[in-house]
Amino acid sequence: PNNRTYDLFYLPRRCAGQTNLSYAFINFNSEAHALAFKAAWQKQRLTQFRARKSVNISFADVQGLQANLRQLKKKRVRRIEMRQCQPVVIMNGRSLALADALATLGG
Repeated sequence: PNNRTYDLFYLPRRCAGQTNLSYAFINFNSEAHALAFKAAWQKQRLTQFRARKSVNISFADVQGLQANLRQLKKKRVRRIEMRQCQPVVIMNGRSLALADALATLGG
């Protein structure tokens, strides 16, 4: 559950096969939330999935919702037509379509 701890979640997927690429991006609202998530999940195994690897969490070079949206705008992510394959963006407690979130960037 979100509990307003993050504002962006992106699990890149192979839409044709409906499988993910085994990594995700989460932008937390605070460093404390990110550290708490890491403490809870680092090196855990997700037994409900086939992958035998444990979760490996690292901090991204790009930080912050606006910076992540700018990064996504540069990439082909904005051209993903299947909504279930797009990043989840949450602003003011509400989920937004990627196109609407990118529109908040202006210019």
